[in-house]
Amino acid sequence: IMGSASVLEAVRKLPKTCHTIFVTSDKCYRNREWVYSYRENDALGGKDPYSMSKAAAEMVAESWRRCYFDQLPQASRIISVRAGNVIGGGDCAADRLIPDCVRAALANEPLVIRSPTATRPWQHVLDCLYGYLLTAVVVPELPPREELESFNFGPADPHAHHVASVARLFFQNWTPPTPGVVIDALDSPSEEAHYLAVSIEKAQRLLGWKPVWPFATAMQRTVQWYASQHLERADMLNISRQQIAEFSLAAEGL
Repeated sequence: IMGSASVLEAVRKLPKTCHTIFVTSDKCYRNREWVYSYRENDALGGKDPYSMSKAAAEMVAESWRRCYFDQLPQASRIISVRAGNVIGGGDCAADRLIPDCVRAALANEPLVIRSPTATRPWQHVLDCLYGYLLTAVVVPELPPREELESFNFGPADPHAHHVASVARLFFQNWTPPTPGVVIDALDSPSEEAHYLAVSIEKAQRLLGWKPVWPFATAMQRTVQWYASQHLERADMLNISRQQIAEFSLAAEGL
């Protein structure tokens, strides 16, 4: 929260126009466990500290936008962007589903996950980054209005995959394919939402953005990246550039 405020304050004091793409998360919405895709004007909030921190960061951005940026003579803009759960190469953090799958596969050990039946809006990281960059290009060229202040980015079908099915698909794509062992962690310290989806209608309508890689392709490219790193000891900069080039070509064909 304070980091967000510090960055926005630094941008406010710049003597030139600077558009800010403010990245939070789909977890910023007050999740009511509805079979519903949250829209950008839905209520913010959260029971767990992570979700609440994202909602609070959004409120910081809204405050700076209303109190300072809307009053600036130059056309500096703050645009909030909220993505779903991302997969793709380069992530090695603890307690993240794909990195945990990689570690379990390499160690030939069971995978322990917190909420195997929870549904999330899964997408490849390049899809949401494409959305962020498109936002930075398109929105500053449009007349300011409230509808352009925030955008969701997610998969075309946010209801399709729960955590356990994502993990199983990872193991099926791994070399050699393995069914994997999925175990629920009974003593998870956090209270996580069971169901979460976001609507991408506004990004499609106003930005011309749409998801490029379907989930099966996104998972295949994700597994390919980690297999290249751990099994083939490949040049990962080159692998990453190849995937970006492939993604860009697919985006041009839409």
